Amino acid sequence: MAVVAVAAKAAFAWVASNAAATFVAKMLLSTAVSALSAHLQRQAARRNQPGIKTDYTTDGGTQPQKFVLGWYATDGHMVCPPMSHGKDNGYLTYVIDLGNVPGAQLESIIVDDEEVEFEAASETGPIDGPVPPAGMPDWWYQQQGLNPLAQLFGLTTTDLGRPALGNYKGKVWLRYYDGSQTAADPYLLQIYGPGTAWARRSERPWTAEMVGIGTSYAILTFKFDRDVFTGLPRCRFVMRGIPLYDPRRDASVGGDGSQRWDDPSTWAPTANGMVLAYNILRGIPIDGGPLWGYGVAAADLPLPEWTAAMTAADQIVDDAPRWQAGWEVAVDEEPADVLDEVLKVCCAKVAEVGGVWKPRVGAPAAPVLFVTDDDLILDRDATLTPFPGLEATFNAIHASYPEPTALWRPKDAPPRYNEAWEAADQGRRLTAELNLPACPWEPQVQRVMRAYIEEERRFARHVITLPPDAEALEPLDVIAWTSDENGYDAKLFEVHEITEDPDTLLVTLSLREVDPADYHWQPEFRLPSWVPPVTKPRPDPMVPEYFTAQGIAMADATGRGRQAAGRLRWGG
Repeated sequence: MAVVAVAAKAAFAWVASNAAATFVAKMLLSTAVSALSAHLQRQAARRNQPGIKTDYTTDGGTQPQKFVLGWYATDGHMVCPPMSHGKDNGYLTYVIDLGNVPGAQLESIIVDDEEVEFEAASETGPIDGPVPPAGMPDWWYQQQGLNPLAQLFGLTTTDLGRPALGNYKGKVWLRYYDGSQTAADPYLLQIYGPGTAWARRSERPWTAEMVGIGTSYAILTFKFDRDVFTGLPRCRFVMRGIPLYDPRRDASVGGDGSQRWDDPSTWAPTANGMVLAYNILRGIPIDGGPLWGYGVAAADLPLPEWTAAMTAADQIVDDAPRWQAGWEVAVDEEPADVLDEVLKVCCAKVAEVGGVWKPRVGAPAAPVLFVTDDDLILDRDATLTPFPGLEATFNAIHASYPEPTALWRPKDAPPRYNEAWEAADQGRRLTAELNLPACPWEPQVQRVMRAYIEEERRFARHVITLPPDAEALEPLDVIAWTSDENGYDAKLFEVHEITEDPDTLLVTLSLREVDPADYHWQPEFRLPSWVPPVTKPRPDPMVPEYFTAQGIAMADATGRGRQAAGRLRWGG
């Protein structure tokens, strides 16, 4: 007897024995549910939030290790309390852990709800010429094109890090490590190391052992300015996720490229949702610990099916790859939950059959078997569920997702309504509320919403029994059924579950109506969407229309000139 699990059930197959699964399937063959209904059920159980995973920079020593997959934002984890130095402690330093798997790249930083640009690393360099006098006000150094912090500590601009541009010029500096570092940061050692004023004051110096092996982290230095910072700055970091293995880039397994599974240094960052799913199933190496993920062997992830799914996800739609995903993973999360979020935003499913995992991304596949009513075993029970009850029906969909242009805050996508469906459902609007926290791409969110609500209106569900020659069918296969009794003309059904009677070899199928057209996106399907500005308003400088300066003499009570002065007049 062959027993299979699709989508949600695949999440549990890795912990269930084949014997136990066989017993369950022998007892009952379930009626297939739609992808939308399945995701809503799991979403309600998890109560996942619609935006990014973090709301603030965490601190303390009890946080789980984390890393970013794809493209995502994080507030990070403060590895130590903020440190300060300089005259009147006018300079503040953050050291923020951004991930515990090496290789992630820092793309941009949001400081107090404003995205900050920094000079490229190649544009910084040592200060040229003689060292200017110390003790001058900051404006003097800035007027000379120098950095006041560099004068205070004798550092080069490279030591300080990359200076911010725009509104934060001269106020913020950045240093970033991607986890491949082998020594402690020299800037932290020089300013906060043993023997420094900070060490004498705080008794917790930054030491040479504080390397952060395998950890991506950022060092931010802020110069106090009450006109710029009203309190401790809040930070958010946009990351290109850790490198992942893509078998299409591995010539040793039939691909084209230098990537190798046993050499993570050859891997590359990607937001391809099916590459993410593949790596979650195989397992992601965590420095100092076991693999995070399912630990499925390569032989159980057949490359023809997986490479086809990855290539389909790379197809360009709306000027971007069709199916992408991003997520900040905490290693205490169940891999099943993360895999479900990734598959959800790719309109994808994964089926496990006898330990072999096969994907389907986007539209259902072409039919592999054509049947008529004459092929059905009539002395076996057959069930038909033509319509669900209204309590299990949806005719509209709302979705929320993290919007990068809104600084990664959760945003509602344009809702999708259908008056004809509402009329068919007794004039009621039955709305599905879908969270898509793994999809920070609004056009893709709209594609997912339309596909799921269109598929939701394919109501027919069947359980039928076929002769033994149907035993080659697998979950996610599609059959075309022509039925005079039901009025079907090669109607397509996707196989949800299969059982095989060991005595008769008859095959019982749980089927769900599908239509590839539900996933065929057209540009005119896209609904208008608007993101309100979230940047801090900065008024333009006021420039007078006229200005005059006049030298005058200030006279005493007797009219004698006593002091030179100037009279300034402006207006407009």
